[in-house]
Amino acid sequence: MSSSTTDIADRIERVASTEADDAHLFTLAIAADEPIARGHERLEPDRATADYVDPQRASKSIRQALERARDRLDEYDSVPENGLVIYAGVVENEVVDFVFDDLPTPVETGTVAQDNEFDTAPLESGSGASADLDGEFGLLVVERGGVALGRLSDDEVTVVAEYDSEVSERASTSGYAEGSYEREDDRQAEAFYDRVAEDAAEAFLADSAATGASPEAAERTGDGDGAAVAGLLVGGTSHSAEQFLADDRLDYRLEEALVADPIPVEDASENGLEQLADRGREEIEAASRERVAEALDRFYSGVETDEPVASGPEEVDRALEFEAVETLLVTGELSVERRHGFERRVAETGGESIAVPEDVEGGQRLAEEFDGVAALLRYPID
Repeated sequence: MSSSTTDIADRIERVASTEADDAHLFTLAIAADEPIARGHERLEPDRATADYVDPQRASKSIRQALERARDRLDEYDSVPENGLVIYAGVVENEVVDFVFDDLPTPVETGTVAQDNEFDTAPLESGSGASADLDGEFGLLVVERGGVALGRLSDDEVTVVAEYDSEVSERASTSGYAEGSYEREDDRQAEAFYDRVAEDAAEAFLADSAATGASPEAAERTGDGDGAAVAGLLVGGTSHSAEQFLADDRLDYRLEEALVADPIPVEDASENGLEQLADRGREEIEAASRERVAEALDRFYSGVETDEPVASGPEEVDRALEFEAVETLLVTGELSVERRHGFERRVAETGGESIAVPEDVEGGQRLAEEFDGVAALLRYPID
């Protein structure tokens, strides 16, 4: 299963807000490096107690919760890449469950717990702050014979558009000198690259209306509502990619967003996009960390000057009430429930969220002095 960060945040909030009248809620976590059998081992003592050791005290709700947890666990032959967390219980006479097999970072510690509320601690490591891939990145593979555009987010590549060009196709092979063929091919290539630049602007810039993208570009790449990307990778054969990037045809904002020189990719397809993301991973990680560092620099500068910033949960909460948050900065110090609550509110008002690892310079200070949350504001609030 693959889910967006917003979907995971929604589910975490539901888990955190679930309560029962008695200890009928079970939390089962299996770390990323553990075998699936470890989950069965963790449930076995509770199951044995309910069935054999003290069946009189084991309520129907506890039996139902354990059975649901075992049923969900039986759906897996192995532990997903980043671990598995299963929540099962009975709330107001209804059996409920939540399964997390799609966390963006690994679950570090396995556990089992029984209480009147679920334990969200296993999700802290599996959904916490990381600068390995912060934000969404644009992917563009361009060849004389075709193009593929995509987005990379949470290690998942999504295809935006794929189409062929007509650069190598000639309407006629008679009546042209060799030089005429070459000039016609070059003209077609230039026209094709101009079209690709329009489509890239339409796909990767938030305000496509300002890019001058044609209606045809909007039709090819979608409705033009795509979010601005944190960076852009361009791939293709060296000649095609370099020729495309020449002559300033790419929107200047995308030029500035380039995180690396063109990366060799031979196939303008979904597979080519996957290769581009894989081969550009190191550059993407560096760009992510640089983006975090720049945001932290802006925040600490604002703390010492009159630039509009908010520091700590209370100030950030107040800024959100005024819809003033442009960029939210959060670390793993903040509880998972509150962190995702902030992130959702920021998204609803058109802002962005940046996860700040504590090993980035200034990250530890943000965690210790400002309780793991701060914000860059659009305008000052009184």
